[in-house]
Amino acid sequence: MKPISTNTEWIPQQIKAFSRWVSNHLSEGNSDFQVNDITKDLSNGVALIELAQILTGKEAPNNWSHDPKHIAQMVTNSDMAIDMFTKDGVHFVGISGKDIHDSKEKLVLGLVWTLILRYSIGQSINFDNKVNSTSTSSPSAASKNNKDALMQWAIDRTENYPNINNFQPYNLSMCALLDSYVPDKINYYTLDEKDSQHNAELATSVMKELGIPVFLDSDDLQETTVDEKALLTQLSTAKVVLERLPPPTPAAP
Repeated sequence: MKPISTNTEWIPQQIKAFSRWVSNHLSEGNSDFQVNDITKDLSNGVALIELAQILTGKEAPNNWSHDPKHIAQMVTNSDMAIDMFTKDGVHFVGISGKDIHDSKEKLVLGLVWTLILRYSIGQSINFDNKVNSTSTSSPSAASKNNKDALMQWAIDRTENYPNINNFQPYNLSMCALLDSYVPDKINYYTLDEKDSQHNAELATSVMKELGIPVFLDSDDLQETTVDEKALLTQLSTAKVVLERLPPPTPAAP
């Protein structure tokens, strides 16, 4: 099931969403490292090592370089980070520390997407622990199942709202998703479906108020469709926060 089609501008949108995802985790882990563009800012391996420590919960080898001056140190940092993730069960395909140092755009995007699949999308889907422990699914099959389950969750939450089909258009769908949890903050049925800017700004504002990290800003929300990977990244984080909220209070008769 792929209800959201990838548009021709997928790379800039992914860079923006993925960079914010990395930056958010670094910030939550009390890292001082700033990441604005993952295709450039991971090149010395420092942010990647710190991200690996935060996501895996393990300490990096003592010999990693906190302030690398030479290419060899930078590449080694990234190789160490990749090894930390691999030991934590992440399955990478065809990327090395040298690729990260060389800022190979698509490979770096692929690496971060793999991390998002494992540490955000996978963890946002609550599978039965017993099923997980006995599953023989391949990593790619498990990832597909998680992506499909997350997308289906969003579609199911919004399918009864008017003017929405398969979580499109995006800005209105995000308002509906939020309304399904906090109707007092959105008031979906008072919205003008054609006022994309207002709906986008409202969704962004409510997400921030609820403590949902915003990876796609109001400009992205005004698009009818967005890149599927960027969308799933945003939905996975939203789901974790929304599912922890108390159910809305029923309206008085």
